[in-house]
Amino acid sequence: MILVDQHGRILLANAYTERIFGYTRQELLGQSIDTLVPEGTRGVHSSMRAQFVQQPSARPMGAGRDLYGRRKDGTEVPVEIGLNPLPTSEGLCVLTVVVDITARKQAEQAVQQAHAALEQRVEARTAELRAANEALLRESVARQRLEQEAQRAEHFVMLGRLAASVSHDIRNPLGAALLHIEVLEEELREPSPENQVVMAESLTEVKTQLARLEELVQNYLSLARVAQLDATPQDLGAIIQVWAKEWQALTTAQGVTLQLTGMADCGVVTLHESTLRRVLLNLVQNALDAMPQGGILTVTGHGTATHVQLQIHDTGSGIPTEQLPRIFEPLYTTKPEGTGLGLYIVREIVAAHGGQIIVDSVVGHGTTFTLTLPRTVETAQAAAQ
Repeated sequence: MILVDQHGRILLANAYTERIFGYTRQELLGQSIDTLVPEGTRGVHSSMRAQFVQQPSARPMGAGRDLYGRRKDGTEVPVEIGLNPLPTSEGLCVLTVVVDITARKQAEQAVQQAHAALEQRVEARTAELRAANEALLRESVARQRLEQEAQRAEHFVMLGRLAASVSHDIRNPLGAALLHIEVLEEELREPSPENQVVMAESLTEVKTQLARLEELVQNYLSLARVAQLDATPQDLGAIIQVWAKEWQALTTAQGVTLQLTGMADCGVVTLHESTLRRVLLNLVQNALDAMPQGGILTVTGHGTATHVQLQIHDTGSGIPTEQLPRIFEPLYTTKPEGTGLGLYIVREIVAAHGGQIIVDSVVGHGTTFTLTLPRTVETAQAAAQ
C-alpha cells in the first residue's frame, strides 16, 4: 500500500512495497510515484492519474491494460493496481494498492501453453480419425476424452480468473478500510474537537467498505449454493410482495417508482427462497443503476398452466446491442467496480430452478429481463383439470 498526494508524491509505503520494488520506505518518502513506473509508460501513468484526480472513485487502474512496476535495479514486475481516494485537509490523497502478479502471469502462460498443446493433440487425433475408418469407434472415444480435457482446461482457466477477481475485489475495500482505521488510530492518540469530523468520515468509509465486502461475499456464496438447492413449493406472488417492501427503500431513495402487477397470477412455484431473492435483488439493483435520475421499475407476473413468467422492466438507459450477447458471461462487466458475477449468478440460479432468463433492451428506452419458471407438478395438474 502506497499513499500518494494529488501531485504524485509518496507520503507513506508499507513493508510489502519494499519487497516488491527493492526500495526502503525511507528512500521512497517524498519521491514521485513515477519512480516506481517504467520510463516508457510514465506519460500514460500521468494521464491516468490526472483523470483520477478529476473523477476520484475506488477502481482498478488501467482496466484492460497490462501494468508493470519498475524495481530499484531497473527490472520490471507485472502488477495489479487499485486506486482509492482519500480526501484530506491538504487536498486529495490516493491510496494505491499494488499487487505483484508475477506468479499469476506465469500460471496463465502455463495454462495457455497446455491448452495450445491440447488443441494440437485434438487436431492430430481428428486427422487420425478421418484416415482410419476401421477404428472409428475407438478413436471417437479418444476424441471425447480429449474434448473433456479441453473443457477441464477451460474450466481451470475460468477458476483462475475467478480467484483473481475474488482477490482483487476483496483487497480494494479491505485496503481502504484498513487505511481509515489507521487514520482513526492517529486521531485517537491526539484527540481534539477539530478531528471529530475526520473520525466521523473515516467511520462512515469503514462501514461503506465493509458493506461492499458483505455484498461480494453474498455473491460468491450464492454461486457456491447453486448446485445444492433445497427447493419447496411456495406462493411466488406473495413472496415478491414481501421482498418489494425491502426494495421500496432503495427505489424511493433514488426517485424511482416501484410498481407490481399480476402478482395474484403467479401461483405456486417450487423455489429456493434465499437464492431466488438474490436473483430479483440483483436485477432490481441493475435497474436502479440504469436510472440514476429516477424512473419507473415494474415487476409483472403472468401465469400459465405449466409455467410462471416474471418481467422486470426499467425505463433506464438501456444496454448497447453489442453488449447484450455477453452480459451473462462470468467475469464480464462494464461497471468500474463490478465483479462480472451478478448476471452470471442470476442465470445459474434460474437454471438451477429449471427455468430460463432472457433480456430485451433498447438504448434510451429501458431494459426488460424475463424469467420463466416451471410450476410444481401438483399445481400444473390442478390447472389442467
